[in-house]
Formats: sequence, C-alpha cells, structure tokens
Amino acid sequence: RASDFADVMGLALPAQRTIHDLLVNLILPSVDHVYVNHMRDMRSTVRNVMDGRGLDISIDGRYDSPGYSATNCTVSTIDLKTNLIIMVVNMHKRMRGIEGKSGRMEKEGVREGLKRIAALVYKLEKKKSCPNIQFWRRKIINHAYFVHLKYARNRARGLNYWMSVLPHVTGRHSHFQKIPFLNGISKCKHTKLGRDTTHLIKRDSDEYQELKAVILKTTFLSGFLRASPKKNTSPNECFNSIINMYAPKKNASTPPWYEERVKLATLHFNNLSLLNMLNLREERYDTSVKVIGRGSRAVKRKMAKVDHAWRREVR
Repeated sequence: RASDFADVMGLALPAQRTIHDLLVNLILPSVDHVYVNHMRDMRSTVRNVMDGRGLDISIDGRYDSPGYSATNCTVSTIDLKTNLIIMVVNMHKRMRGIEGKSGRMEKEGVREGLKRIAALVYKLEKKKSCPNIQFWRRKIINHAYFVHLKYARNRARGLNYWMSVLPHVTGRHSHFQKIPFLNGISKCKHTKLGRDTTHLIKRDSDEYQELKAVILKTTFLSGFLRASPKKNTSPNECFNSIINMYAPKKNASTPPWYEERVKLATLHFNNLSLLNMLNLREERYDTSVKVIGRGSRAVKRKMAKVDHAWRREVR
C-alpha cells in the first residue's frame, strides 16, 4: 500500500527488498538487544520484590487468529504482585505437541465457583415457590464479587460476610452473634436502609431454605477459602489486548515476524506496569461499563498517554 501511495503521489521510496534488508539487519537486532536486557531487568525486579517468599503467577495463551486458522500461539507468564511479564513463549501449530490445539492454560480460580453460584440462583428465581429471588439475584452475585475482592487477606472473615446474605434478605442487618453459622461479625457493612419490606424473604419459608442451600454450598465455601482475588488471568488478557495493537489478528505473520511483534508488545506492557508500580500514571477519567456475564457494571479507568523510553532505545 505504501508503494502504491508513493506511485500515485510521485514519491520515491526504497524498494521492498531494501526495506526488508534494513529490518532484518538493523531494526530486528536492535529490538532483540533491548528486549533481552529489558527481560533481565524485569526478572531482577520481581526477584527483589518477592524477597524469598516465592512467586504468585498467572499463565495464559493467545492465538494469532480465531479457530482452526490460527498458526501462532503466545503463552505469557505474569507475576501477580508486580504485574510484570517474566516469560513469553511463542509456539507454532506445527511444533511437536501443539497439533493445532490451543496453548491456552487457565488457572482455576474462584470465578468458576461464582459462575456456578450465579447459575444456581438463576434456577431458583424460575421456581414458583421463590417469587423474591429475582429481586435479589444480582445483588447476591455482586455481593459475592465484593467480598471476594474486599477480603483478600482474611478469607474467613470474607466467608462470614458472604453468608450474611441470608439474614440480610430477611431484613435482619445486626445482632448476628445469635446466628450459628456466622462467627466474628455482628452486623452488615452497609448504611441504614429504608423500610421497604416488599421483597423480604421469610425465614420459615421454602424459598429461604432453597436459597440457604445455595449460599452454604460446601464446595463453594471451601473454594472461597482457598482462592485469592489476584489469582486469575486478567493481567494476561490485558497483555493479549496489547499484542493486538502490534500483531492484529486480521493480519497473518510468519513465526519469526510474529515473535518480533510480541517482543514489542511485551516492552509496551511492562513499561505500563512499572509506571503503575511507581504511581506515575495519570488517570484522565473513569466511566461505567457493563460486564458481560455478571449482570452488573464495572468502572473502567482511562489513563493518560505515557512516554515509552524503550522506543528511543530501539531507534
């Protein structure tokens, strides 16, 4: 396209072969040099931060195009404490062991449990014996996400606040000491509510017993205690979106060129993570967006543009 544009405008551009030689002999070695030094520095940073306590990482894979047409796969490893990429592996579908299948490696977290709880609550609201569940469904799901993220260090306390949903839906918001399955908390965290009793659930009703069986489901409770809100692949998904800037899925690339594009995306992502660690990124504004699959809304932050010093090193 650049060559066609130059022909129309009467401009003289280097031949395609000349540009290719410049990339191979000058630009790509420069990118490789900056990338190797950068990754060495990132691993040193992570090693200093962890201070002998071990790593907490997430691993995720990305195909360069959807479905059977994909040829390249990038698997990223991110340290969850610093949000820095410490390893990137690029694979081709013809490599032994890949066989055209996804290299995606999801780390099982509490989100799967939350989805199952949401599905169970959704089934309850469809029952004629549970007329008030529809009113409470979204509130219960949002409450699950809230306590999961709020009580990252004290999982037992977070579990108690999760189970406090049961007295809450009956209109009881204090004096929890007398409730057998609630230990260590005395009341709800929210401010004083109105006196609307339209959708309150009676404690002696079948509807309450159905909801109680869902809230106190043993597999979810045990999973909640073991889970950490930081143990998910959301940082990897952010990195995958940055790869889309450098290697869009609509454009095919050979494995060597694809790998170079991923290196640029890695430099970009880690630079943003370092600036976040140093509190040097400025927030311009935030907006409310709908989260697919959660039935709720989240806050999306728009950050100001930053200076990528590594780009000057490549030049």
